[in-house]
Amino acid sequence: MRTFIAIDLDAGIKDILLEFIGRLRRQPSVKWAGVQGLHITLKFLGEISEDEAKRVESALRTVAGMHPKFPLGIKGTGTFPPNARNPRVLWAGIEESQALAALQADVDGALEGIGFPKEERAFHPHLTLGRTKYPSDIKETLSILAKNADTIFGRMTVEKITFFKSTLKPQGAEYSIISEARLP
Repeated sequence: MRTFIAIDLDAGIKDILLEFIGRLRRQPSVKWAGVQGLHITLKFLGEISEDEAKRVESALRTVAGMHPKFPLGIKGTGTFPPNARNPRVLWAGIEESQALAALQADVDGALEGIGFPKEERAFHPHLTLGRTKYPSDIKETLSILAKNADTIFGRMTVEKITFFKSTLKPQGAEYSIISEARLP
């Protein structure tokens, strides 16, 4: 099964972000995120076995028990690569959070301990709003993103880590929850 670990967003924040996505010009060259796609990925695992999934669940319970609930703000918009004329990813940002960075580092470290390689890239928390399929003219969309570079989309309390299964389908990935590990 194809899996990843993430912070799932509160429903109210998802609604705000979906409304924002709806205001962006609908481009045939952009695949926009749906409600299921609005999460903060902490670690992508890829294809794993049932036995590996059980070990991941145990590791996540241990990590979650070490981290108290914490506040998190969704703020700003941008692109990867930054300031590109033809970006590949359009995103909403996350306010700087030591607690989120520590949680992600502990998830990465715990999973390294059970055989999953540590991330080589630095952690840049974000919410993918859309992905461009091919280079195209999305000036209007980029202009709207630039105008919302400091917009606050909402705040929430992170209360759990979610272990997701991702099933690839022709219309896009479909996500289902394998388990959740609650923070004390």
